[in-house]
Amino acid sequence: MEAKAIIPWSPTRAATLAACAQRYALQYVVGAKARITPQDKPARWLGKQGRWRAPMDCTVMISREVLRLRLQDANEGTVWSEAVVRGEFSRRLKKTLDTQFDDQERLARRMGWNRTPQRRVTKVRFEKLVEEGMKRLLSAEKHPLLARLLKSPKDIEWMVPNQFHTFEANGARLYSAPDLIIREGRKWRLVRISGDVMKVKPAPVKAIEMDTMLLWAERAEGLPNGAHRFKLSRFGWERGKWKVWTQKGSKRSRENASELVRNDIQAMRHAKRQMGPAMDIDRLPFAESEWRCRECPYRWNCQGFNNPKGSRLNQEIRERRLADSWKNAVKKVQNALQEE
Repeated sequence: MEAKAIIPWSPTRAATLAACAQRYALQYVVGAKARITPQDKPARWLGKQGRWRAPMDCTVMISREVLRLRLQDANEGTVWSEAVVRGEFSRRLKKTLDTQFDDQERLARRMGWNRTPQRRVTKVRFEKLVEEGMKRLLSAEKHPLLARLLKSPKDIEWMVPNQFHTFEANGARLYSAPDLIIREGRKWRLVRISGDVMKVKPAPVKAIEMDTMLLWAERAEGLPNGAHRFKLSRFGWERGKWKVWTQKGSKRSRENASELVRNDIQAMRHAKRQMGPAMDIDRLPFAESEWRCRECPYRWNCQGFNNPKGSRLNQEIRERRLADSWKNAVKKVQNALQEE
């Protein structure tokens, strides 16, 4: 029997599948083919399109990236000035927005669209985005959790792990490394830096996603054994301020995390089976909530966004016809067996 393929798992992938199976398939199944066969241009374009973001979302994402870079350098003894922070953030934001717009222009020409999906960001708009990003980055310097770390202290044991360091478990390759690890007496704090959050205290499922850091920690060198030796913190931007939410690690929370990953992997495998060998994404359901389509990078060429009611009705009709055809096939087999 052929071994099952290892499926990558991350909180982002799991959230995407829960929100919309078609978006998950386009970005992480069909789009991922380009990594194996780079000459597959349609797959490569789907992968690129899946990373498109609204300008404000790009700002949030890059401010998080720059904060991690600052922490990495501070851990190695280099402290950034405000001018360096502004320069690095501006450069990364401009490159991301320009690359995204250029990709959209090329795709618009290929698809025959009369305009690009998004407008080019004006200079005034760009400066406002930079100021928003700087507000977040400078506010981190005043927060008790990060203030000392950004000054490169020598009396604290802490590290910034590689976020792409993975491990295999439950038939998956897990991306669940924390953004920051701090030793506090006999316990260790595992920190996940989030972007914008409605509330820093996560929903129950998100809290269990936080627990997946325990799965990473138990395989990391130099960290203690036992989930009870860890605290898990979420560092999020809530209503103009950085706030922290913390929960204690436990054997139960570790088991919950393992079960969550196992269930997510089963759902990912099921979605891939539904598509069939031809990778037909039309066999997968659209997002149940139409509001999820508003920021989806595939919305410009997705019937779920352009014709939400009609596309969902057609899909329901198709599923019923498919179910009826299966029932008829089963009846034919049963009748043939009875005649024998």
